[in-house]
This record gives sequence, C-alpha cells and structure tokens, in this order.
Amino acid sequence: MAAYDEYLRIAADWEAEFARNQRQYGEKIHCRKGCSDCCGQMFQITELEAAHISRAVKELSPEARVRMEQRAREYLPSRPACDCRVPRSKTALARFIPTAR
Repeated sequence: MAAYDEYLRIAADWEAEFARNQRQYGEKIHCRKGCSDCCGQMFQITELEAAHISRAVKELSPEARVRMEQRAREYLPSRPACDCRVPRSKTALARFIPTAR
C-alpha cells in the first residue's frame, strides 16, 4: 500500500502543476469534452495507474458504470477475423498462448 500512497502523493503534485499551468496559460490549454489530445490516444499505463482507475470506476454510480461499459463496447473494434476462420492470419503470440488451438 505504500507504493499506492506514494503514487497518490505524486498524482496530487502533477494535478497541482496542471492547475497552475491552467491558471497561467488559460485559453492555450484546451482540456475539455471534445478535445482529442488525451481521450483519443492510446496510452500505456502502469499497474498502479490501472489500480487507481479501477478504484475510481468502482466508485461510480451503477448507472454511470453501465454507460461506461456501453461506450466501451461501442468503441472496441469487432475484430472480424478473430474467430480463427483465417488460420494463416494468426499472429505469433496468438499461436503460443495456452488457449490457442
């Protein structure tokens, strides 16, 4: 838990820095709904960040969680070739995972 507490301390520091930058640069920082700089990107996250996000999601109301799950289903690609109908298209990793047949 000490690592998570340290993560929260560091997160508070960068949130404070972001708030300072918003105050200082105001209109030049466009952090709002519709901005694609963060919400449209794929980010690698650490295990601690995943735990933090997971906790936050669990604290959402049931209605908000259902909406989030629906949006995730709409966002995720359907991956039509993923039903093993195109066997030569399997990636190397897919051929070596224990569930591969």
